[in-house]
Amino acid sequence: MPRVLGYADPLSVAPGEAIRFMVGTLDGPRRYRAEVVRLISGDTGPEGPGLKAERLATPIEGEHEGTPQPIDAGSYAIVERPEAFGALERFTLQAFIQPTRVPVRPEPRRQVIMGTWAEDRGAGFALMLDEAGALAFLVGAALVSTGVPLTARRWYHVAAAVDLAAGTVTLRQTPLAEHAPSLEQPVAVTSSSVPPTGPSRPAGDRRRGTSTARSTARPSRDGRSPRRSSRPRRRRRAPPSPRRTRSASGTSPPTSPPTA
Repeated sequence: MPRVLGYADPLSVAPGEAIRFMVGTLDGPRRYRAEVVRLISGDTGPEGPGLKAERLATPIEGEHEGTPQPIDAGSYAIVERPEAFGALERFTLQAFIQPTRVPVRPEPRRQVIMGTWAEDRGAGFALMLDEAGALAFLVGAALVSTGVPLTARRWYHVAAAVDLAAGTVTLRQTPLAEHAPSLEQPVAVTSSSVPPTGPSRPAGDRRRGTSTARSTARPSRDGRSPRRSSRPRRRRRAPPSPRRTRSASGTSPPTSPPTA
């Protein structure tokens, strides 16, 4: 018996209104038989009357040629001309999502939210959930993730601020507490591991995510770098009062106080 999958369009009609049935076969092109019945009883339980239906004469009764009609599960939208995104260097992607499978079982896999990623060419970009269910951004061979899995059936605002010229991306995943109050906190991660597509960075350019060497030594009061001394430190004493000395020409000015 061929396996078929179909639905009515619209789902419900009144007497005298038109209705269409969309049918596809799951095992390749096959013939199938269709008929319309009035369902009198659908109770097949042990104490129920059982399945009872009355056949109705309609134009669709009989055998028909069936062809496969693929149905992509879930809601999605397609934006034509993805090459329009190719020249972008700085852009932001954001969406409100409620993941239902975090992570995917039994074999965890990535779940794309939006993007232009082409798996066969390994090109484009994608905002997604990684194998663990955390928000991630993929561009080329670089994958940046928050590392914090989202909670299933909870609404989030997710975003990726991308700067391909600088080679940075900032990911944010924020649980919407007004929909499901929880103690879960927003997560924000900035990474500079994305290969820059713009001009090369000048020497000494300090950007977020790059490492620069910094000295922790503080200069002395006179502006010179501090030096370590091998001599033992002596306790500083209060300077004595100025002394006056006699000379042939009179009284000399006070001498500088000795230093410890």
